Amino acid sequence: MSYKNTKLALVWRNKQEQVLKNIVVLYGLSEASETLKLSI
Repeated sequence: MSYKNTKLALVWRNKQEQVLKNIVVLYGLSEASETLKLSI
């Protein structure tokens, strides 16, 4: 694997991790708002 490919792979992995975190956060927020709606 060349240096360029390695760098691309790292950037790609980093982006995927950020996307996953965003999904988890968004999911958590929607879950929280559902819970709030139920408790009101």
